[in-house]
Amino acid sequence: MPPRAVQTASDALAEYQHSLLRFVAALVCQLCAPLRILRLPLLRASLEGIHVSAEGDDESSSYTGQLADELTRVICERHAPALEVLDLVIGAPEQLGAILRRCARLRELTVRLNLVSSDPTHAPHSVADRTTALCTDLAAIFGHDLPNTPHLRSLSLDTPHLTDSHLLALYSVRSLGRLRLLRASRVTSEGIASLADALPALSKLAICGQLRTTVPEGQLALSRLERITSLSLESGLMGTKQLLLTQHPHLHDLRVAPLPRLVQLDLSGCSALGSRAVAALLSQTPALELLTLYACARLSELNLAGFAQLKTVQLSGCTALTTLSILQCPKLGGIGLDGCYALTSMHLCGLRSLRSAELLVLASVGPLRLRSLRLPGCALL
Repeated sequence: MPPRAVQTASDALAEYQHSLLRFVAALVCQLCAPLRILRLPLLRASLEGIHVSAEGDDESSSYTGQLADELTRVICERHAPALEVLDLVIGAPEQLGAILRRCARLRELTVRLNLVSSDPTHAPHSVADRTTALCTDLAAIFGHDLPNTPHLRSLSLDTPHLTDSHLLALYSVRSLGRLRLLRASRVTSEGIASLADALPALSKLAICGQLRTTVPEGQLALSRLERITSLSLESGLMGTKQLLLTQHPHLHDLRVAPLPRLVQLDLSGCSALGSRAVAALLSQTPALELLTLYACARLSELNLAGFAQLKTVQLSGCTALTTLSILQCPKLGGIGLDGCYALTSMHLCGLRSLRSAELLVLASVGPLRLRSLRLPGCALL
């Protein structure tokens, strides 16, 4: 068969396949009632699961992917106005903008941005230029298209291109209460702090990725998020040496990844943080040297055991603290207990660096409340 005839037949087959894809997608949409919840990654996985083909059938796999893409396009076009929950993977910012402009009732949005250049006529000459262009497009979408979703309560963004400027653009979604950032390697701790002004309703924040900071290397400071009730730092903390989470009076749910190099932890003013949350956090910090829990008013019990480098513990203002146990912390030389008037039991064991003068703070605890005091192995007392 002549080459031109082969090419013509191939083009005809491709056109037939595309027509069939459009027909199947339209038929599915006609048979479906108006959708309120749409999770497109699950749709693609379902299609791949339904299609059984020989191992290594790349053409068949490509066809399944095309069907999923066409279904995505048609469903978003026909059902977007009714959607309330949307989970999607996109390859260009323009796709996200086109969807958001039609989703006025959206309450929950999960976006995985695997960004690629969609316009070959404006192809940048370097990776840096391409990244800058993509970030600019994304910021424009946040500023112009997100306001079309006034009911949005939950937003999850999975992209390494997110920056502080994008977070500032979220000010247009004042109703946002839950934010999750994945692969957020270009976001700084200062950008996170700016969310306090941009998102007054924000109460739950989850971050996965190494946050940048303008303060000394190894320090992560998050403050001003006074309305936050749940904070999750899921990864990217391996090199953190100082973690300062101060003045979060409503924070009661705190989860972090392991912090093997952390030497300073400051939770001052986290008055809603309970004993279990503090214990779970301390279990991730084996190298801790300085612990500050000033005014953690819900802390009722604290057990510190085996912290070989721990030097100072500040518990002043922990008005609900009743039980304190510090075992085998040989370098501990200072304990602050001012205002811990509820303390009834204290067990200090193996604190070889603790001197008699440090125990004078017990006078502020009140002799009538303290019923149990044990001091074995405190050599300098």
